[in-house]
Amino acid sequence: MSREKADIKLIVNADDYGYTRSVSRGILDAACSGAVNATGIMANCVYLETMLPELPAAKKPDAGVHLNLTCGEPLTTGMEHAVLR
Repeated sequence: MSREKADIKLIVNADDYGYTRSVSRGILDAACSGAVNATGIMANCVYLETMLPELPAAKKPDAGVHLNLTCGEPLTTGMEHAVLR
């Protein structure tokens, strides 16, 4: 019985894109060097709008949503008094 060699892929994810300018710049630099191939975007953070246009140039890392319940402004209304249980 022969065994096929399995392709092993390592995904290195850098969370918090958009949190601060320096965190976002570090993620971009790591993606450009090939050290990072995915990032989690913090959509309600102040620096996302200014840093988002730079993301596609960084070897197009996969981007997902980073659930953020602790900082920034809510992206929806009516959740100001929500309590997590």
